[in-house]
Amino acid sequence: MLDIVVDGKREIGRTSPFIFGQNLEHFRNIIYGGIFDEDSRLSDKRGFRLDVMEALRKIRPGILRWPGGCFAGRYHWENGVGPKSERPIIYDYAWGAEENNRFGTDEFIEYCRAVGAEPYITVNATSGTSEEAARWVEYCNLTGNTYYAQSRKNNGYLKPHNVKYWSIGNENWGDSSYAKKCRETARLMKRVDPNIKLTAVGEYLGSPPPSGTDWNLEVLKTAGDYIDFLSVHRYYYDRKEVEEKDYYDLLACPTFSERKLIMVAKLIDATKGFLRKEKDIKISMDEWNFRTNPLCSALATCRFFNTLHRLSNYVAIAGFFPAFIAGPFVITGKLIESLEDAILLESSYYAFDLYANHSGEIVLDTIVESETYDAELRPGILQDREPSVKVREVPYVDSSATLSADRRTLFVSAVNVHKDNNMAATIHLKNLSAKKVGRVSELNGSDVMAVNSADNRMRVRIAEKTLENTGESFTYEFPPHSTTIFELQVG
Repeated sequence: MLDIVVDGKREIGRTSPFIFGQNLEHFRNIIYGGIFDEDSRLSDKRGFRLDVMEALRKIRPGILRWPGGCFAGRYHWENGVGPKSERPIIYDYAWGAEENNRFGTDEFIEYCRAVGAEPYITVNATSGTSEEAARWVEYCNLTGNTYYAQSRKNNGYLKPHNVKYWSIGNENWGDSSYAKKCRETARLMKRVDPNIKLTAVGEYLGSPPPSGTDWNLEVLKTAGDYIDFLSVHRYYYDRKEVEEKDYYDLLACPTFSERKLIMVAKLIDATKGFLRKEKDIKISMDEWNFRTNPLCSALATCRFFNTLHRLSNYVAIAGFFPAFIAGPFVITGKLIESLEDAILLESSYYAFDLYANHSGEIVLDTIVESETYDAELRPGILQDREPSVKVREVPYVDSSATLSADRRTLFVSAVNVHKDNNMAATIHLKNLSAKKVGRVSELNGSDVMAVNSADNRMRVRIAEKTLENTGESFTYEFPPHSTTIFELQVG
C-alpha cells in the first residue's frame, strides 16, 4: 500500500504565479497565423485570435516571454514600433524567414494585458548593443520627455508600459564575452529604471561545458550584483518522436531536471560570497518542453509541476515553448494548434489546465512512500551530443500539496506513471481537518500514447467527480497513467 503524508504545519514555500509561463517567439507560425492573424474572421480588430487568446487565458500563464528565443539574438526592437505601414520587412537570420514586424513591442504589451500576464522581454545581447537595450527600457517605462519615451507617446501609448521583467540575451553559450556584456547591459538598463528585474543566461540544464557549471559560475561572479534571475533551459526528445518503449524513460526526465535544478540552486547559494551586496537570485527556467504530444507528455508535464512546487523557493519563472503552432507546419510538444476555423487542445494543455486551476499558493511538505524504477536517458532523449545518463530510484507515484491563500482549500496531486497498474494509496493529513466530501479532477486517456486530433479532440481530457469519506486519512486507487488532484475543504 502506497502512503502519501501531507503536513499542514510544514510550509516549505510559496508558489510563483509565473510557473505556468509561456514563450511567444517569431518562429514558424507561432505569432503570425497563430496568436496574431489580421486576416482571420476569428480575430479581433487588433488581429488577436480570440479562440487562442481565451484558451491561453484559461491556463493562467502569469508571464509571457518575447520575442524569443533564438529570434531575439538578431531582433532590433525599433523595427517593430510606429505605424505598421512604415515598419520594414527584414530577413530573419535566426529562422531564415521574412519578418514583417507587424507584431512588435506595443502589440506584445497589449496581448499580455489581454490574457492577464506580465510581459517578459528578451533583449538582443548577440548583435545588439547595451545602449539599444537601455533605450528599449526607456521606450517602455519612462514617463518624461526623453526621445524614446516621447516616441512611445507619439505611437499612441501615453502611459508607460511598465515592463518589470527583462532577460539579457538568449542561449549565448560559448560567447566568452557574454558575462561582461551582461553586466554592462544590466547597469545601463537599471540606470534607466532601477525597479526592473533582470535575467542572465545560464546553462542548458545538465549539459557539459561550456553551458554547464563553469558557465553559470562565470556569469554569477561577473554580473551577479546586477541580476535577479539566472535562466536555464531544457528540452527532451529534440530529434525523435517518443515511442511506447521510451515511456518510462520519458517519465524519468522530470526527476532528472529536479536533481539538476537543485544543483543550480546550490551553486547560486555558493556564489553569494562573490557579490558586493546580498542578493536573492532565483532560477528562471524560461524554456522547457518534453517535445511530444501523447498522454505521456502530459504526465511528464504534471510531474514537472510537482517539481516546481517542491522547488518553489528556488524557481520563480518557467516558460513552456512552444505553446502555439498554426498548421500546416508540424511540431511536437505544443499545447494549442490553431487551425483555420478552430483550435485543437493537445494533451499537455490539459496538464496546464489541471494545475493552473487546481493549485494553491502555499506549498506543504509531502512525503511519498512509493516503489521506484531505474531509467536511462540516451542520446535522442537528451541532445545528441550528450552522453547517456542513468536516473535511479524514480518513483512510480509522485505527489505535491498546496493550500489556498486563505488556508481553507487543500489540493493534493498525485501522478501515477505505472503504465498498467492501479496504485492503491492511503492519504494521511497531519495537522489538517478535512470535510467528508471533496472533489477529484483526473487527467487520463485510453493509453499512454493517446493523442487528441481533429477527429477526436477528447482522447486525453480531465474528468471530475465527487470524493466521499475523506478525513484525516482515506484511501484511493490511482488509475494507470493518470494524474489526480484532490480538492478538499480544510480547517
